[in-house]
Amino acid sequence: MKTIIITGAASGIGRATSELLAREGWHIGLLDINREALDNLQQELGADKCSVHICNVTQSDELKTAIDAYVASVGHLDAIFNCAGIMDIAPFEQIPLERHHLAIDINIRGVLDGFYFAFEYLKQREQSWAITMSSASSVYGIPSLANYSATKFWVKGITEALNIEWKQHGIHVTAVEPSFVRTPLLQGNESKIIDSMGVDLRAEDIAKVVLKSLTTPRVHHVVGLKYGTLRLLRKLLPNAWTAWLIRSLAGY
Repeated sequence: MKTIIITGAASGIGRATSELLAREGWHIGLLDINREALDNLQQELGADKCSVHICNVTQSDELKTAIDAYVASVGHLDAIFNCAGIMDIAPFEQIPLERHHLAIDINIRGVLDGFYFAFEYLKQREQSWAITMSSASSVYGIPSLANYSATKFWVKGITEALNIEWKQHGIHVTAVEPSFVRTPLLQGNESKIIDSMGVDLRAEDIAKVVLKSLTTPRVHHVVGLKYGTLRLLRKLLPNAWTAWLIRSLAGY
């Protein structure tokens, strides 16, 4: 039996991935702060295919307790998907400081702690996986998404570094990098960059890429034609031209 922990499993990409992997025969540790949503998801998937662990990923002790409890219940850990994240879209100074701090705590510390606490279990398997959610916003700093964009640069960096470091332990570290996805994360957010890039992806589309990432050696899984084109242009264009392109897309 393959086992995986998914943070942020209560909604959006985390939920869609939990549903898909359960159908594929994985046993899932559902981690989130929303008990009601997790209980409903467990009822949908079946108690034999998952277990619920309530935790706030910004609290290291809660995340460690949840990971330890899941592994204790199933006996081993084959993968972790650090999916929990938040996003605010607005000019930098208009976003409350506490929201900036919360984005760092969830998008960075939550991922770091997930890696840290899962490592001892993952290295015990002959082959295992650590998956993160990066983003098209890591291609270049995105105005109106400055802090979120910066957190995804961090995610990309630690993914690349740990993929090299942990290869000796049989752990493949990989990042899923989509453009904007139609999930609750986008609710209430409007901006020129969303209009320019479009919202062509669903949570179920990303779940399929997560499943693929568990069978391929790639480090970066780029999702979305527009983002793929933008990523290619980023490699080809001088920085000044890239900045002009991003500024145009974001309406600056």
